[in-house]
Amino acid sequence: MTRDKLAAALNLTARQIANLAAEGMPRRRRGRAFDYDVDAVVWYYQRKLERMEQLRPPGVEEAKARRELAQAELAEYELAEKRAQMISIDDHDRILGGMQDRLRAKHLNAPGKWAPQAVGLRTIAEGQLLLEQIMQECLLEITRVGDEIEDDNDDYAPQDTPERISPSPPTRRRRRAKAARPAA
Repeated sequence: MTRDKLAAALNLTARQIANLAAEGMPRRRRGRAFDYDVDAVVWYYQRKLERMEQLRPPGVEEAKARRELAQAELAEYELAEKRAQMISIDDHDRILGGMQDRLRAKHLNAPGKWAPQAVGLRTIAEGQLLLEQIMQECLLEITRVGDEIEDDNDDYAPQDTPERISPSPPTRRRRRAKAARPAA
């Protein structure tokens, strides 16, 4: 079989057949041209492909799989960001920083606000009641600041917001403290 016919039969180019012949593919000289035995060429070409597969560095398939996985994850991240289900770290830091600044200011003002009410407390129960009121106000301030942040950043607000922190119902201890406090 001639080089061109062999190339067509193996779905290769004539140049690829010439390169294979230069590497040692079996052929017979017939005058100025060469004749190729199809069975010998197929055997040689299969062995060459097997050797190439053996020489292939280990882990190439795993590396390709990791690359495809990384590309898929990147596409998921981009989609989530476009759907506003995810925000960038810079936006998160900006939002959280604003929240922390507001909470810090509120808490730094607490002593001036609550100190006048602490003057004249006579019992531990009265002190405990005042501290519980301070804690409830702190929790309420945290909720308010969170609501302010959501209002300021509607694009980044989560779909399902947790319920507001509500003050706990009065306990017997609070009722006793109120009853024990002298009227002013």
